[in-house]
Amino acid sequence: DTVGRLYAAGLDTCFNFGVQVDDKDTTAMIAGFYQGGLGLPERDYYFRPDEKSADIRQAYVTHVARTLELAGATPADAKGAADAILVLETKLAKASRTLVERRDPEKNYNKFERTALAKQAPAFAWAGFFRHINFPETEKTVLVGQPEFFTALGELFRSESPAVWRDYLRWQVLRQSSDYLSRAFVDEHFAFYGKKLSGTTELKPRWK
Repeated sequence: DTVGRLYAAGLDTCFNFGVQVDDKDTTAMIAGFYQGGLGLPERDYYFRPDEKSADIRQAYVTHVARTLELAGATPADAKGAADAILVLETKLAKASRTLVERRDPEKNYNKFERTALAKQAPAFAWAGFFRHINFPETEKTVLVGQPEFFTALGELFRSESPAVWRDYLRWQVLRQSSDYLSRAFVDEHFAFYGKKLSGTTELKPRWK
């Protein structure tokens, strides 16, 4: 229900979802579900063993903690939540396909009857999600790029504590809205995603 409400508000979390042209029928539009939910650019950032990647992961945890502090968490709670968020996102990344695997258009084109989603990922409340985003009952099929990701996601909904999910979802809301919040959030977001990840040295004026 919470994921559905966030999507209805325009915030992507846990996975990527949208409406697109059907790759095998360009006269039709279709809803598509794809792996996602990560705060780092793609799955391999969570697993590369080199020193630079380890440094980025540590900087990411620090950034998450600072953002949660800006939102009102104590330093100790923010640090604990940031550590747990990295662990959870690493599990999401482990369930995700690599960039190479995602190059195969056939492998990443899986059309499902809407009712079959409950069998693919029974732990995910599909009906509640569709209700919150006002998905039309007339749409009977959807695309699922990486079905195994959604199976794993559903299992994580069951296995991970509600407290971890609350922290993760709070972080996802803050991450996607930081550019629209106070200057402290803007600067913190830019320090990691602009400077650390992209090497950008200066933040554009806000009006730009």
